[in-house]
Amino acid sequence: MTSGKFSYGLSISMSGQPAFRKRTGGGVLVMTADAVSRIVIEGTLRRMGIACRSLDMAALAPVADGEMPDLVILDCTRAADLCRRHAGILAGRNRAKLIVIGDETVPEDVPADMILRKPIIPDRLEQAVFSLLGTQD
Repeated sequence: MTSGKFSYGLSISMSGQPAFRKRTGGGVLVMTADAVSRIVIEGTLRRMGIACRSLDMAALAPVADGEMPDLVILDCTRAADLCRRHAGILAGRNRAKLIVIGDETVPEDVPADMILRKPIIPDRLEQAVFSLLGTQD
């Protein structure tokens, strides 16, 4: 596994897995308790033409029921333990790609494919999504 940090606050870890695999459910799942973050993330994804849905941080039932999306965007601001727990639930052999968004309190050991620091900048989010899911033709 290789990883790198970029000067604009994007931390990326890439495994040898293919960039994009379809799963039951598909699309992007946004999990945040912050309404402003949700609006920015959903707006960016819709502008990109990517289907998304939002869940409250406490609701992981669709993921547990096998509706694994292609990508999960998890806002972990001020919730390091919750972030570890949710990321751990989402981790696994056939898991979705995971972008964790947060401030400086996001723990380094979170099993995320990318970590984005707040504030959420749509262009950076778009770059991260394309990097994990590949470009859409």
